[in-house]
Amino acid sequence: MMTGFQEISIFGKAGSPNSGKSDTRESAGANPLCPECGSQKLFKDGLRYLWDGSAVQRWLCRNCGYRFSEKGPQGSTQPSQKTSQFSQHVSTLSTQSLKGKPDIAYERQVCAALARGAKNLDSTVETTTAGESKQLAQIDARILQYEWKCKKRNLGTETIKKRKELLARLIRAGGNLADPETIEETLANGNYTPSIKLQLVNVYRSYCKMFNIQWLPIKVRYEPKVPYMPTEEECKVFIAGFSKVTSIFCRVLYETGARCGEACKIEWTDINEENNAIAINHPLKGSNARLNRVSPECINLLKTLRKKHGKYVFNPNPRALHSSFRLQRHKLAAKLGRPQLLKIHFHTFRHVRGTMDVHNHIPLYEVKENLGHKCITNTEKYIHFNRQLFHEKSDRYHFAAVSTVEDAGKLIENGYEYVTDMEGTKLFRKAK
Repeated sequence: MMTGFQEISIFGKAGSPNSGKSDTRESAGANPLCPECGSQKLFKDGLRYLWDGSAVQRWLCRNCGYRFSEKGPQGSTQPSQKTSQFSQHVSTLSTQSLKGKPDIAYERQVCAALARGAKNLDSTVETTTAGESKQLAQIDARILQYEWKCKKRNLGTETIKKRKELLARLIRAGGNLADPETIEETLANGNYTPSIKLQLVNVYRSYCKMFNIQWLPIKVRYEPKVPYMPTEEECKVFIAGFSKVTSIFCRVLYETGARCGEACKIEWTDINEENNAIAINHPLKGSNARLNRVSPECINLLKTLRKKHGKYVFNPNPRALHSSFRLQRHKLAAKLGRPQLLKIHFHTFRHVRGTMDVHNHIPLYEVKENLGHKCITNTEKYIHFNRQLFHEKSDRYHFAAVSTVEDAGKLIENGYEYVTDMEGTKLFRKAK
């Protein structure tokens, strides 16, 4: 079997039409001899610049692939005369190869991708590659089956994408989805935050359940952190600093309290101009559909958008909006010199909306309906966020006393809470 560059037809063979033609890269009659095989068929392989600024010609042997440089600076046969211990050392070693024998790829596979099944491929490499390809194909097939089962169970598209990304992350870290032991080693050795680790455990537990793999999930100690809560003024400055589309999208999130995926699916028919309201008809995470009122300015801004996405107001792909949002957020934080703005995400506007509603003494059940929660326990966290944000609870109240059920109902609708009965009347109060 021929080795090196001899196998490749572009360099010419004996008896071929190109064998008698000289290569433009080869200096006729002036080439040194290859110190490895003694051949004079060489390519010029650029210049090698020494420490003292001089340059020597580098050569590449067409016969054996050996790479070396000639002595001294270009055009002379003597080493550099500048006195330097480093330059003398370089001149002494100038005839040595730039790559040793172990680094020379004798079994070259140039254009092997074009000529599949080349004869110079090692059989052991083929076996290993085939085995790895078969294993990867099996893993891909299992993930596709998992994706299909998730779809049959009516899980959301973004939820399925997130789960596939987490499974792929486990595989890249060296885990084998069919072997829970390797997954536990990956989770133990990996540098994961408690939040990410909990997500990885949950998605692999779901995977094991679907494919009947016996695994006792590991325990992850995770306590949710209090999210960063900007003030209303910070939100307005933040929203005003974005481009037109991103700014309008963030304003819709702020005024409706919708999730990013819910706002992406807002259709033009969901906008009620007469009542200044937007319908959230594609709720996520099992939430309820709802109709949220917004300001007239928000409706007018929505009317200025071009209808580029068919029936949808915004790009229905939330990942595209996330990418643009992150880029503009970094620029805005650097421009204003406020790195805390980097903590704001799309979901932050939902937290701000719920917290401000609680702070403005809107009844909790009404906040629950505005956010689409099915269980009021999910809404109660905004009471805690309100105390964290404003650091105090008002001790001054409005007072009201009524004697009929109708009047008591009106007070409750206006945010008053019942205190006690006295002299046949019911006493109510509302924080100022």
